[in-house]
Amino acid sequence: MAVAAGSVAIASIAHGAVRTFTMNWTPSALTESVFVTIDSLNTGPTSSSSAVTGWDLQIESSNSGSVLKFNFPTDGPGLSAYWGLMRLPGVTTGPGASIPNGTIVQQVASYADSGPVTFGGGAGNWQLNAVNIFGFRFRSPSNGGTSQVIHYGYGRIFIGATPGQFRLLELSYQDTGGAAITVVPGPGAMAVMAGATILGRGRRRR
Repeated sequence: MAVAAGSVAIASIAHGAVRTFTMNWTPSALTESVFVTIDSLNTGPTSSSSAVTGWDLQIESSNSGSVLKFNFPTDGPGLSAYWGLMRLPGVTTGPGASIPNGTIVQQVASYADSGPVTFGGGAGNWQLNAVNIFGFRFRSPSNGGTSQVIHYGYGRIFIGATPGQFRLLELSYQDTGGAAITVVPGPGAMAVMAGATILGRGRRRR
């Protein structure tokens, strides 16, 4: 995997406990992935997970771009309990959802393991030619690697005409382990769809 040129300008500033990163990451081909270590926001130069130490999230385009999958680490017993993609509040089965602004990503929510997301009509389904928001949980390496403290966050990703045409735009997470985070409005969908470059910048909030 090669991240597209000009897409690696990243910065973060944290006010309070919420850390926000903005970026403009897209795979160079429909059959490739973006691997992310969330709390340091590294991305690997190849499609091998070993290229990103301690990766938390893989966004994968498969089946010639017709499927979008979110994958999480499974390299040890019980690790799936530390990572996952949030379902809609009140939903306990099925894939991770596209969630609205105002959603609280927190411990009591239900989280899906690795797998494809669903596109189409209906609550929680993902939308083409739109910015979709996803909630997630992860275990931060800063907690010593074996810690059971989980962090909660959300991201924004623009999906194009097919599921495999995506650009990762933003990742925000609670720097305080176990604390909830509320999704707040982000970059305008029209600006993203018009191809505006999201330069790396950080913002802080309490």
